[in-house]
Amino acid sequence: MHEQIMSIVNVAIMYSLIVIAALIISLALTYAALRIKVITRDAVIPSALVGFMILLGGPSSIVPFIVFLGSSSALTKIGVERKEELGTAEDVRGRNWKQVLAVGLIPSALALLAGMAYLSHDVSMYQLFSTAAVTGIAIQMQIPGPPS
Repeated sequence: MHEQIMSIVNVAIMYSLIVIAALIISLALTYAALRIKVITRDAVIPSALVGFMILLGGPSSIVPFIVFLGSSSALTKIGVERKEELGTAEDVRGRNWKQVLAVGLIPSALALLAGMAYLSHDVSMYQLFSTAAVTGIAIQMQIPGPPS
């Protein structure tokens, strides 16, 4: 009986540490994104939430999301003068809360489900949700062509 209780306590401690680490990393990344003007002030809470959920999804969700975030931010700022001339420039002050949630909410929710499936050792559900999360991120990475 004592061994079972200790096993449950150890699992609870491990899960708690994962959650705390994800929260700290998410807050640090959100702060960095605000400092380098990738997000606006009103996007701080949604960004932290999306980041937290992605981090809980595990490596299969983290890497594609970081690639998406980095490439989309860079592409937004590249050639901004030309984009302004064409009238297609995005606001380079950073993404607002609506943009953060529009781009990140569905993939982060799927990543969170993938993380839960992983922690419960349900490999098939983990594969399903992590694939769906990465697919959601990949759809967001499509770069539109020039305006017609």
